Amino acid sequence: MLDGVVGWPPEFAHRYRARGYWAGTTIGQAWDRAAGANADRVAVVDGARRVTYRALSALVDRLAVHLALRGVRGGARAILQLPNTLELVVAYLACLKVGAIPVPCPPAAPAAEVADLARLTEAAAWFVGDELRGAGVTRLADLLADPVEARTPPGSLGRLRPRPDDVAVFQLSGGTTGRPRVIPRTHDDYLYGSLQVARATDFDGESVLLVAQPAAQHVPLACPGLQGALLLGARVVLAPAPDPETVFPLVEAERVTWIPAAPAALTAWLEHPGRGRHDWRSLRRLYVGGPGASPGLVSAAREAFGPVVQQLYGPAEGCTCATRGSDPAEVSVETHGRPVCPDDEIRIVDEAGREVPRGQVGELQCRGPSTIRGYWRAPEDSRGAFTPDGFYRTGDRARLHPSGSLVIEGSAREVVQGASERPKPSWKPLT
Repeated sequence: MLDGVVGWPPEFAHRYRARGYWAGTTIGQAWDRAAGANADRVAVVDGARRVTYRALSALVDRLAVHLALRGVRGGARAILQLPNTLELVVAYLACLKVGAIPVPCPPAAPAAEVADLARLTEAAAWFVGDELRGAGVTRLADLLADPVEARTPPGSLGRLRPRPDDVAVFQLSGGTTGRPRVIPRTHDDYLYGSLQVARATDFDGESVLLVAQPAAQHVPLACPGLQGALLLGARVVLAPAPDPETVFPLVEAERVTWIPAAPAALTAWLEHPGRGRHDWRSLRRLYVGGPGASPGLVSAAREAFGPVVQQLYGPAEGCTCATRGSDPAEVSVETHGRPVCPDDEIRIVDEAGREVPRGQVGELQCRGPSTIRGYWRAPEDSRGAFTPDGFYRTGDRARLHPSGSLVIEGSAREVVQGASERPKPSWKPLT
């Protein structure tokens, strides 16, 4: 395992494998199977570009060979500072196939912040948009146009394949110090997490996913995100921004069925006067999550879009919770659901670490097959954020609803403004 990674204790790892959560498969292997089984289906829509699984697989393999030839493989880190484009998808999958570790970075991050991230993660490569590209940087389009795989011995990519317990992705978690903490997600746990969220939220190979949030962030990437969608043979529609003028026509034209949405974006969609002029009948799930997802907002969204609106809680450290389509309206509106994995453990504790009575507010802690056991090369941060018995201290204030589902009341560091304190918008249902 990569130096500095805190692994699961052997007894937990054995249990997760024995119960089939960790299937001993890398994300790259799962991608190859999906690409082969869905070769002629459209995989990604990016503006006027519509790319099939067969074509996407060829692009991914071509870039994977280039990365390997340049030494970007076997645990080397690669910063992904790309907008929601086909190139982001290709770069992400190519890294995973050769064991390079993608490090998502906001497309608008300033140069000094990217430099700090590069030093922190000891990055060996940097994927950046053309508008930020400097002199001497190799263009990704040139690499994808070069059929280098024709000059590569057969089976060479297979020999570079990482192990299932190797780190697949470095996600980032903001801390109170302002210094990001690195979250190492393995192929075992990140693959399982994506597919399990898909099962819990009725996402399958016939789904059409709209990604309007920054695609490399944890939820739009892996809950089930573009990763889960592509591993199931579904179609991913990439939007450059979540504004109504961009999203509404895409939903109608692509017959979108599944959308992850931040509260701010959902609010903008509800308040936009053109919402009722577009056809939303294809929509089957609209999952909202994050600070600001108040019961008032969710209730208004359900009035506008129908019971397709549900809630999701998914910290990058792991343990995704979601409401289900079969839940009563009260649960979907008032709670963030329940864990998607039967072996996800959650507890709510007071300041002394004692579990509080059901219904009382405390700090949410969790552990399970998709929850990390520590930050990368950050033993002090890990000691503060994880309990001795392996529970992640989320820092979020939570309580259990009478239904048994989880209610996130806010963060211990930043209390979310209550719905009663917000201006009351004039949301109207679709007609």
